Amino acid sequence: MKKSVMALCIGFLLLSGRAYAQQPDQSEQLERLQRIVEEQNRTISDLMQRLESLEGVQEEQQEWISETKEAKPVWTDRVKLKGDLRYRYEYIDSLDTKTGKDEERHRNRIRARIGIEAKATDTVDLGFQLSTSEAGGDEDLGDPVSGNQTLDNAWSLKEIWVSEAYFDWHPANVEGLHVLGGKMKRPFINPNASELVWDSDVNPEGGALTYKKSLDSTDLMGNLYGFWIEENSASSDSLLVGAQGALKQKFEAFDNGLYAMAGASYYDYGGIEAKDTFFDDGKSFGNTILPDGTYAEDFNELEVFGEVGMRIKEVPVSVFADYVQNLAADEEDAGWSVGFGVGKTKDPGSWAFRYLYKELEQDAVVGLFTDSDFGGGGTNVDGHEVNLTYQLAKNWQLAASYFHNNQFISDDDGRDEEDYRRLQLDVIFKF
Repeated sequence: MKKSVMALCIGFLLLSGRAYAQQPDQSEQLERLQRIVEEQNRTISDLMQRLESLEGVQEEQQEWISETKEAKPVWTDRVKLKGDLRYRYEYIDSLDTKTGKDEERHRNRIRARIGIEAKATDTVDLGFQLSTSEAGGDEDLGDPVSGNQTLDNAWSLKEIWVSEAYFDWHPANVEGLHVLGGKMKRPFINPNASELVWDSDVNPEGGALTYKKSLDSTDLMGNLYGFWIEENSASSDSLLVGAQGALKQKFEAFDNGLYAMAGASYYDYGGIEAKDTFFDDGKSFGNTILPDGTYAEDFNELEVFGEVGMRIKEVPVSVFADYVQNLAADEEDAGWSVGFGVGKTKDPGSWAFRYLYKELEQDAVVGLFTDSDFGGGGTNVDGHEVNLTYQLAKNWQLAASYFHNNQFISDDDGRDEEDYRRLQLDVIFKF
């Protein structure tokens, strides 16, 4: 019994000693934790100061960026860059006039254009554009009706030409009036982009005045032209004066966008009869020429045109007609085209289709300036044309055109009528 009591006493004393010994260890741990918390508080305080400093720097940077934007050169707000690139595969089946045999031709072509539009003042715009084109004619200059460049000649470098260089004055006190001078983009009024008289790539040189006035649901349009064609030091210059007028009426009582447009044009060439053919001496582009290679006729072209359009199930549909007659010629003096269009390319997935039939007699218009694709270019042709365009992306189009035409349709040119077939497949990018 005594031994048991003695053992309990000894055990109690040992436990008491161990508990007493642990008290200093707990104090040290508390002190250590307190130091850690104090260090963390100091770290947090430092981080908060750094964050406040960074926020101040960020505010200064934002102020600098805003000031930089406000201080950027003014010209960047006044200049717009534009351009496009077209890659074309083309197949042609036609008569080779040199060999007298029917020939098939395959070729790949590019057309690249880049230009700027700038505001010189609040009422004056300037335009300048460079374009590819193949050299030709008597002076080896760029083709006036095409920016195409064939890919050949062993990867040789391709030529670039000035295709636009003009001013456009639109006075603030006469809304809708534009006075243009220089080498300008085509200013003509044409139904559904008709090329009966003017090829779409024609950029005339000289002066023009265009006017458009909107009166409720009616648009009035009028143009005056004075263009230089050939400057001759030894004889009178060749030039063109012309006028156009058109009216477009929107029938707002209908909810399908119904409209009708009608107009007329008159183009009077001076210094052309008995003069060398334009651009390429002795090449007629379908017109009647004399044995010495000069024009046999004068050209005073009267044109009338019209177009009617509407939406059918939200799809734009139009029909159009264009007629021209050379009042200075006694025969082979008329041309006409009729056709229709469906759809409009705008948003990705949209499309447009156009069909037309055209007949253009030998001296109806100056052959150099009419459509350069239809029938191989020029006059003395007739036949069909089909166009299809698909908007693949915002600035990306796919297009196809097919021409089923006849050449040498005149009974007076001494040649038999010949078939002409042409297929064009295009990829077009714009910016």
